[in-house]
Amino acid sequence: MRHLLAPGLICAFIVAAAGLECACAADDAPSNYWLVRDGQPAAAVVVAEGAGEPVRRAAELFVATVRESTGAELPVVHEPPGAGTAVFVGPGPWTDAAPVEQEGLDDDGFDILFPDEHSILILGPTDYGTEFGVCEFLERFVGVRWLLPGPDGTDVPKH
Repeated sequence: MRHLLAPGLICAFIVAAAGLECACAADDAPSNYWLVRDGQPAAAVVVAEGAGEPVRRAAELFVATVRESTGAELPVVHEPPGAGTAVFVGPGPWTDAAPVEQEGLDDDGFDILFPDEHSILILGPTDYGTEFGVCEFLERFVGVRWLLPGPDGTDVPKH
């Protein structure tokens, strides 16, 4: 059901003093990403104008979770930022330039791609697939655990 595209990619977030860094190792993968650095946002979440409710909700979940984990508020924008990391959530003009191949994925499947050293793309064949991809990213790279339904069942580690 889930699909992580980036052959040989080993990616783990390393908790730095005041930030989250993703150190990636693969022949075709970039070296690292920052979401928060020195307590300040170092990334923006990019969502297409007119995105569906599940995609907007997924972007809000991403921002709220990073805020709860680090105290930093990532901006949600409709165009890629000029500097820093861009976390693209869902389809948009940016998907044309990325190596996205989603044939064979079911509606709940998704890709988590690292197309260049400043971009992370989370994309499903449907809005709900994208939402599941964001949850997987937060689990895998931020360490979030949803143990029970509701806010009392969510464990967000402090970074």
